[in-house]
Amino acid sequence: MNRKEDILERLFRAAASAAREPGSPPHGLESRVLASWRSSSGGGTFSPDALAIFRRALICSLALVCVVGAWEYNRLNDDADPTTQIADEAFLTALNR
Repeated sequence: MNRKEDILERLFRAAASAAREPGSPPHGLESRVLASWRSSSGGGTFSPDALAIFRRALICSLALVCVVGAWEYNRLNDDADPTTQIADEAFLTALNR
């Protein structure tokens, strides 16, 4: 054997004879628990029902944004009397500071 293999063999023997920490799980328990958890989770995909609900909520929120945007656009461009327009502009300018 060459020098690297001797060193590696000594390291393996030392690791095998080392005392385990009290309270540490047996060898392979962690991998078995993780494998069991992964198989029971269903791959982490959304159910079709949850995806449909999410899609409907997204469509409703986009529709609401469009309605509110159109309402605000019409409110700002509405032909009100000039005094009201001046007050609105002053108010909006004060809010934007």
